[in-house]
Amino acid sequence: MGSVDLSIQASANMIEPPPQSGADSPSNVPSFITHGISDGSPASSMMRRSSRDSAEAMGFGEASMPPPSAQMSMAPSVAPSKYGGCQSEALKEFVNRKAKEVFSHLTPQTVLVLEESETLLRFCELIHDRRLRSAVVRHDNVHRCCCRRVSYSFIDVRDVSYHIIRMKKNWKNKSFSEILEMCKSTTVGSIANASGRTPFIPYDINDSVARLCSAFKNCARVAVFEDKEIVRVFSPVDMLTLLQKLDLVKEFEPKQRQQVLQGSKEKVVTIMETETLLKALHMMERHSYSAVPIVAENDFSKVREVITVRDMKYLFLASDSLPSKDILNSPALEYVNFVRQPGRRPDPPYATMPEISELEDVFDRFVATKIHRIFLTDKRGRMSGMISLTSVSRSLADILGHTFHHRGVSILSKRPLPQVKDLTHGPSAGASEATSRT
Repeated sequence: MGSVDLSIQASANMIEPPPQSGADSPSNVPSFITHGISDGSPASSMMRRSSRDSAEAMGFGEASMPPPSAQMSMAPSVAPSKYGGCQSEALKEFVNRKAKEVFSHLTPQTVLVLEESETLLRFCELIHDRRLRSAVVRHDNVHRCCCRRVSYSFIDVRDVSYHIIRMKKNWKNKSFSEILEMCKSTTVGSIANASGRTPFIPYDINDSVARLCSAFKNCARVAVFEDKEIVRVFSPVDMLTLLQKLDLVKEFEPKQRQQVLQGSKEKVVTIMETETLLKALHMMERHSYSAVPIVAENDFSKVREVITVRDMKYLFLASDSLPSKDILNSPALEYVNFVRQPGRRPDPPYATMPEISELEDVFDRFVATKIHRIFLTDKRGRMSGMISLTSVSRSLADILGHTFHHRGVSILSKRPLPQVKDLTHGPSAGASEATSRT
């Protein structure tokens, strides 16, 4: 794939690392690029903490878990909007509508639910065939009273890449091919939410749009229930689709438009085209990145490719035809070029747009392509930044989720916000008490 000229100021789904200084900050690296950071980051650690840690931080332990019927209306506590919330009457009316009133505007979903005993290889095959990023894992829990209780969790492609690198760390005496074989037979129930980035928090179909949107401050997908059945997993793309179809993007004030576009920019960590796949995996796992741009050796402003967590599933699906037997120590660019071949994932996981693009155009591109990152170019055709779908959704959560009181009570429904039980424990994960869909 040809080079893309870049002056990066942001990255999709990436957390801004702390600035480097001294010998760790190459003098020839532009100030808008942080290259090859490998030190720990408190921000990264906080973002990677498990859902259980998040629940305990809110004061909700396992003992305080409500019955299943009480969980259908649970939602995380969200601080008041720093953008001032919705000013438009049309937007106010939209966010106060119930979820069931707007879901008819969305394309019906196909739910992928796996039993916890399914293997990681099977998960990769299914999400490849259905062009999905995640699935729901169903857990059967037998309690001391001998009653059986069903619980659910999300498994994401990020969990796959994390599991690979952690297996590599734990089994240093084994070859990578042996580690891959071990990973293939790993059960999905044992690594669901291994990354700590895909908490499973249930919502009710009678909850407001504002309540659902506010969840994007803490997670990338929202399980919505009607009684005890999942009717949808609400995503950031769903939110953008609704804003488009209901002709509501024009209702955003100029300041809010600017905040959505500018507030979505973060610094990006890159690797050079000669650096290995192993380094890319380490960076994704350590800093909770979902993608890492690969830049030219002689010009850090030129992006050759972008390697993402979704690319890692082909270590399983195409293990017999990998370009190198020692693929982990081969250049990451070599592996990405292999993945971009027809029949795998030929389309690049990003798009480019002029930095003067309107908010409507940015939303259109996200919805039409389902990509997670857009590079913005200046008048000279050089990249001036990157907008991520995750960051856009968080900005929208600030604006559209304005009706929530920061002390944990919905102004709309006056119901308590959720007490979440998540059995996640690092590389092994259980489930929250609820149901889900991808």
